Amino acid sequence: MKKLLVMMLVITVSAALLIGCNGNGESVEDGQSTEDASVATSEEVVSEETSDSATAETEISEEVSELTLEEKILAEMPAKLEVGEDEIIVPETVTAEQIMARWEEIKVTDHQAAERINNMNLAGLLVLNCSYMEPVEFNVLVNEHFGSVDELILCFSDYDQFLTNDDGVYGVNCYSVLPEELFFDEYLINQAEQLHYLFEMYHTDVENSKGYYDVLVDYIYRDENAYLTFDCNDERLDGSGLASLQYITANLIVEDFIEYDTDLFATGIGAETVNKLIDIVKEQYDQ
Repeated sequence: MKKLLVMMLVITVSAALLIGCNGNGESVEDGQSTEDASVATSEEVVSEETSDSATAETEISEEVSELTLEEKILAEMPAKLEVGEDEIIVPETVTAEQIMARWEEIKVTDHQAAERINNMNLAGLLVLNCSYMEPVEFNVLVNEHFGSVDELILCFSDYDQFLTNDDGVYGVNCYSVLPEELFFDEYLINQAEQLHYLFEMYHTDVENSKGYYDVLVDYIYRDENAYLTFDCNDERLDGSGLASLQYITANLIVEDFIEYDTDLFATGIGAETVNKLIDIVKEQYDQ
């Protein structure tokens, strides 16, 4: 009888232990199955989310690729500043002090050709802004740092040349400081930044390079412009600022200009662009 009672007690305790270990009476196997099902469900949700994300990225990529060149330029290029059709923009006078202060900011000190680089950038400062300076102050700086206006123009030519690196990439690993960093007027800065975008895409977007070239050549040679704040001969903002940007643009695309627009090049229109800026600088110097 005692043996029977002991056996019943052992069976009861064992059953209680099994129930206690599983909390709600589930077996270990049942609990594991539930956990596995939960993990599987989570993996399915993550998989669906990843798939949805990939699909969305594909749709966005397709939408971007479907943009026309015009839409792409208008979407990506720095926006035009609002200028009334008959509004005249007159930049504030740039002083000799401002020119020299900016020059100190951009001076190179740790390069073996530092003196030449600094002179090039000073030439850029003076030529880009000469129309907005008092002639007397302009002349003093030209005579002090270059000796003559002809030497200033030669040095500016070097400045323009070094706006591109050995691979022809604009504003990358070059010695010359970009025009947008040398201007003081917000409208000229805006125009320079817009052109910078077009220069960069002209070089890097190989598939659409000819399209960007056409935009640039229309701007500087055909006086047609649907994208930039100002035309190259825009009477709303006259002077050396726009003429300098026209000069820089012309030199940047000159090789393709010779190839694609041989007849236009042969008429001397390219030379006219260069001479236009030289005339403006010399006229300011002679006042």
